Amino acid sequence: MTNQNTAGLSFVGVVPELLRAPTNALGQELDVASLIPPLKTQPKINREQFFNSIKKELFRGSLSPRQHAGLNNLLDYWDANFQNGDDRWLAYILATAFHETGRAMQPIKEKGTNEYFRERYDKRGSRPWKAKELGNNVEGDGVLFAGRGFVQLTGRRNFRDWTFRLNRHGIDLEGNPDLALDPIIATEILFQGMYKGTFTKYRLENFINSVGTDWRQARRIINKLDRADDVAGYAIKFHTAITKARVSNKPPVGSDKPRDEYRLP
Repeated sequence: MTNQNTAGLSFVGVVPELLRAPTNALGQELDVASLIPPLKTQPKINREQFFNSIKKELFRGSLSPRQHAGLNNLLDYWDANFQNGDDRWLAYILATAFHETGRAMQPIKEKGTNEYFRERYDKRGSRPWKAKELGNNVEGDGVLFAGRGFVQLTGRRNFRDWTFRLNRHGIDLEGNPDLALDPIIATEILFQGMYKGTFTKYRLENFINSVGTDWRQARRIINKLDRADDVAGYAIKFHTAITKARVSNKPPVGSDKPRDEYRLP
C-alpha cells in the first residue's frame, strides 16, 4: 500500500475515511497534527514480517484493511514517540487495544443501550459509588460519558482530565466525548495514558521494567485484573512477533523514556 499524507502526517495504508480531521461543535477543524509528529528515522520493526506473525497467532489468519490501518497507526505513533523504548511496553499497549476493541484495532464505543449505561454509570443507577468514582455527578452522565476509544475511556472525570491534557490542541473531550473515537486522539490517549498512569494509579513502568515483566498485573493500568490472563497472553504473542520482526535483533530494554518534545504536560 502507498502512503497517504494529511496535515504533515504519514500513515502507511490508512483508509481515507480515517484521515478526515475531527471538528469541534462549531465545525472547525481541530489541531491534531502535532499529536503524531512526522517520523524522522527509519522504523525498527519490519512491518510485513510483524503482520505475518500476528495474523496467524492473533487474527485468525488474516487482517482486514481496517485492522491493518489501525495497527499501522499505532506503530507510527510508537516509532515517532517511543522508538527507542522497551518492546514489552509496545506489546502490552497493542494487547490492550486488541482486547478492548475486540480485535478491531480501531477506536470503538462501548456496546450497550442507554438504559445499560444509566444503570452502570449514572448516579441514579444501581452503582452510585461507581458513578462517584467516575465523576459522573450530573444525571445523564452515565450515558454521555460511556466508554470510547482504544481503552474505553469512561466517566466525566476521565474526559475532563483528557480535555485538560489536550487543551493546547483545542480538543474538548468533555464537551464532545465522541472526539475520543478519532483514531489520532484515541491513539494519544492510549499511549500516553498507559505511560503516565492517567486511567488508574498504575502505569507501564510499575509492572514492566528493568527488574522484570509482570504481564498479568499490568492489567491494573486499565481495569484491575479483569481478563488479566487473556491480555497477558495477547501481550506475549505481540512481544514475540515484535522481537522476530525487529530490524535490529537486539531489542532495547530499559530505554523506556519517550522523546520529551512529544510529551504532553
